[in-house]
Amino acid sequence: MEFRFDQITFEIFREGEEIPVIYTPEILTDFRQTKLTRVEAMLDETCARAFDALEIPPGADARLGIVGPTIQNALKEDNEQIVSQCVLWLAVRHPEIWGLEIEQGELTYLATSEDSPMRVN
Repeated sequence: MEFRFDQITFEIFREGEEIPVIYTPEILTDFRQTKLTRVEAMLDETCARAFDALEIPPGADARLGIVGPTIQNALKEDNEQIVSQCVLWLAVRHPEIWGLEIEQGELTYLATSEDSPMRVN
């Protein structure tokens, strides 16, 4: 695959295997305009089933606790559409997160903020 400077890569590391998800700014813009609302509704619905509203600290994005496991399950099922939608959602809502590491069932978001990495069990 030829690398272009307008490509953006989200890195997924699963048990040491690198799985890059590559997209362009145009794809990200299209996602924002046409699919973001649908993906957020899916994540919100899953959050509502998984968490009690009182468990979520004010200002926290509970969807971060859902999107990593959703990516992990989609990888197991070879569902590239869900993987790409979740990665693009992360790129829009949490641009500081540039990757995800999955090691022995444990998820770690790879991010550029000083609080990273964020671990999700």
